[in-house]
Amino acid sequence: MRRSGAMRILLAIDDSRESSEAARFLAHLSRAERVIVLHAIEPPWPGYPVLPEYPMLAVETARELCEAAEEQMRTEARRLLDRIRSVLPQDLGSVSMAIETGPPAEMILKTAEAGCADLIVMGARGREAMPEMALGSVSHRVVTHAACPTLVVRTALPSLRRVLLPVQGPADSAAAVRFLAARPFRHPVELTVLTVLPAARSVWDETPPAVETLQTRAMEQAREFVTNVASQVSARGYPASGVARTGFAVEEIGRESEESGADLVLIGCRAKREASRFLLGSVAYAVLHRVPRPILVFR
Repeated sequence: MRRSGAMRILLAIDDSRESSEAARFLAHLSRAERVIVLHAIEPPWPGYPVLPEYPMLAVETARELCEAAEEQMRTEARRLLDRIRSVLPQDLGSVSMAIETGPPAEMILKTAEAGCADLIVMGARGREAMPEMALGSVSHRVVTHAACPTLVVRTALPSLRRVLLPVQGPADSAAAVRFLAARPFRHPVELTVLTVLPAARSVWDETPPAVETLQTRAMEQAREFVTNVASQVSARGYPASGVARTGFAVEEIGRESEESGADLVLIGCRAKREASRFLLGSVAYAVLHRVPRPILVFR
């Protein structure tokens, strides 16, 4: 992401309420250099002129049927884009509309790469079940493979004042500071920097003093770490405080987001290119599915 703050944003939409909320969320982001509003259509029979479901049809009939279906989808897509344009905030920057044909996640990633997007913004339909996580929703595939930060919006957000920033280590915190240095938000926000020490199951009925000493030392170092990160963030104009917790990361992130009244969770993640590594225990992906707030995943 560039340091100028004038982002190139790709807003990926469908006909869901969440997409409309994603469009409205742009009011909380810095004025963009360019916004592309994308809707991907996926014809029901991508392999025409031969339709496996209707082998009795002549090739010409099959072709006409598919072309008519695709044209109807394009007509509906244009209406959708017009509707989304009407809810976009004022003073947004240059806005263009695009309709692409193909699998939505693939088209979003392709368009983001071609347009050198600094941020992808999209809606997600509520909390997806674990089996769906394994299969991969559109939002999940985009977050997994995108080279740029991705913002996933589920609900309306009247204001953006408090941001929760979970960090796991120096690499995480450095990436977060770089992202925030680009001034992505339109109005000032207050950050809570959170780190979570893993909860260890005790093998003793009573924890030995030596172990208690180590645990105390670990918590002190964790607090020192988040205090340092909060200082770095504050130096860039964001009021920030640090919090260290012990427990399971996703649960503690959810708990802290509730207690701090966070409007947004800002969390780091590394892009994954290999399908075999899809969804292997990433905290960011679990947060995406389990924490009911807008989630901005940065790289």
